[in-house]
Amino acid sequence: MRIVRFLRRKLGEAEIWVSLAVAWVLVRFVPFNWWRKSIGPIGGEGMAALRVDEAATRRAYGLGRAVERIADRAWFAPVCLPRAIAARWMLNRRGIPSRIVFGSRRNDDPAGRKLLFHAWLKVADVVVTGAQGHHAFVPFEKRSTENSSDKSAGEDRPERELSDAIATRKF
Repeated sequence: MRIVRFLRRKLGEAEIWVSLAVAWVLVRFVPFNWWRKSIGPIGGEGMAALRVDEAATRRAYGLGRAVERIADRAWFAPVCLPRAIAARWMLNRRGIPSRIVFGSRRNDDPAGRKLLFHAWLKVADVVVTGAQGHHAFVPFEKRSTENSSDKSAGEDRPERELSDAIATRKF
């Protein structure tokens, strides 16, 4: 019985390593519009379908912790977006619905970039990956609804901002 548990744990770790590596390669080297559909709903898209029971939420949280732990040890240093993508794929294979949320905030450092970006994965209302510091970022869909009374809000679409941020490798 211990051998089965050991093998199951090692196979799970291998799945995390492979998922992280593939997600990192996609983010680094492949144009966003080629892999956009592979990451599922983003932000507020399809939020009504994210009803998840408590057991699945606990399982997702545990998987997210494992992804974060292994990503911290990876030599290729996957940041928030590859971690969220890898966990999203793994949860999808287990039948647990999730969504990736993208956010941005102004950078206080005058020598750095003007905007900082962050991605985190949510299952129901629980942040599975990217929880550290995610409250400091404004989700794209929230910002776009705040600007909806403005005529120029149509130009400030979250999808365009996201595509531009990923294209310039800001995640």
